[in-house]
Order: sequence, then structure tokens, then C-alpha cells
Amino acid sequence: LPGLVPVRLQGCVSVEVCGEQWVAGGPEGQADVPGGRAAAGHGIIAHSPARPGARAASFRLRTMLQEILELHKQGKLADAESRYRELLTFNPDDPETLHLLGILRRQQGDLREAQQLLRRAIELSPDRPNYYLTLAGMELHARQLEAARADFETALRLNPNLTGAYSALGQIALLQGDGARAEENFKRALASGDERSDVLTGYGTLLLQRGAHDEALRYYTRAAEKYPTDPVAQAGVGRAYAAKGMHAFARQALENAVKLRPDYHPARLALAEMMIAQRDLGGADAELRVLLRDT
Repeated sequence: LPGLVPVRLQGCVSVEVCGEQWVAGGPEGQADVPGGRAAAGHGIIAHSPARPGARAASFRLRTMLQEILELHKQGKLADAESRYRELLTFNPDDPETLHLLGILRRQQGDLREAQQLLRRAIELSPDRPNYYLTLAGMELHARQLEAARADFETALRLNPNLTGAYSALGQIALLQGDGARAEENFKRALASGDERSDVLTGYGTLLLQRGAHDEALRYYTRAAEKYPTDPVAQAGVGRAYAAKGMHAFARQALENAVKLRPDYHPARLALAEMMIAQRDLGGADAELRVLLRDT
């Protein structure tokens, strides 16, 4: 949908191990990696028995998880999956292993198992806001809007400083046609002082829907200037210029968006519409054929 953008949640797990950045890190924006402070007190990392043998076993398990995470970050998903599952045979109730395996299964396209793994991690460790954020991101991607909203709100109750969660709630409200709730959440995100692209473009989309074209252009332009490689920001600039009737500027911005991300279909569709408005029917035909091929 043209108004929906990937939301960069707080502290993505070490790297962008999930293609649309739906994965959140630990409390206070820390990366949720094995051995990090955010992980303390949970699962295999938490278990530090007094007996030397048990301590050694715990250290080996922690080291194994770190090694698997490196495979995961390198994109070796099949190897990482096999190792995560092997680790779960030693400790089936480690929430962090379940969490990371859930992220991996989402990357592999099995959203159902991914959500099951995240729900199990939450059952075992219900005080971890990043687990709710990861699950909510998956639910939002699947258009399970009410479930996503509930999990984002739970994450915020656990940690009210998660700017990405407010941005995501704004996106959900936009999709549900609740402009007032969208504005409330985007303004909370903006009040944090963290001018992230998803916040700026989300609020720009709300303003554009309300017909405040100049204000929308201002927020989209700020996003494009701060994040020049973000196709969503470039496409927003294009849509705002189109709404103002400035077709040449709109086309340039939309072409930039498509160059940055050829599979960003809303930008390509908007570009085709702009070409039609400019009577460039050949160009529009070419863009629409790409859309038909890809979708």
C-alpha cells in the first residue's frame, strides 16, 4: 500500500537479519545478542550455576549461539536453522534461541512457524519488549492489524521509549482509517527527537491524505535529505509534488525511488500514473508491464 512503509524498530538485531527491518533489539535500544546486557537473566545466558561443570556447559551453549548468529547474519540461513534447532535439543526452553529461530523462519517465508516460535519465547520470557516488537512486526506484515497493535502496545507498556513502536502504531491507524490516532502516535514518535525515515514519511503520508500538500512535502523532503537512499522517502516526495501538480519534479523523485529499489511497486505504479499524466504512454506502458511481470 502506498502509505505503508517498513518500520525500523528500536535496535535491529545486530544487523538487519530480517529483510524489512521488523526485528527489534533489546531494551534501551541495545542489540539483543547473546551475552549482551539486554539478554541478562534469560535462558541459557542466565544460567550460571555454582558447579564448574555446569558453568562450562552454559558457556559452551552461549558460544554456540553466538556462532550461529554469525551464520545467520551472513545469510547462511539453512546452516543457521539446523544449528538453532540443534541447540534447542539441549535447551528447548531458551527464549533467545526461539526468538532468533523465529526471525530466521520469517526470512525463509514460514510466517506461521515464525509466529509460533515468537509466542513461545514470549510465554517463557514475557517481560522482553523486543520479543513483542518482533512478533508485532510479523503480524503487521501479514496485515493482522489488531494483533500487531496489541503487541506494539504491550511492548510500549514494558518500555515507553520505543520510537519505532509509536511509528508502527501510526501506520496501523493509517491503514484502519483512524487519522486522529495516527497523528497522536506519529507526534509521540516525533517528540522523541529521533527523526527516523519511517516517522517522517508516515506523518507525511497522513498530511498528504488530509490535503496538506506543502506540509507533507516538507516532511517527505526532510526524510529524503536525511536518508537519501530510502526509496520510500523519494516516493513520498514524488507523490507530494504530484498532488501539487508539479509533474516534472514528481517524476524525477519517483524515478529515483524506482532506481533505489526496483521492486518497490507503489513507487513504480505512481511513476506510471505520472507518465500517463504527462502523456508519456510508452513509458507508462513499460512500467506497468514490469508491474504485471513482477506481481
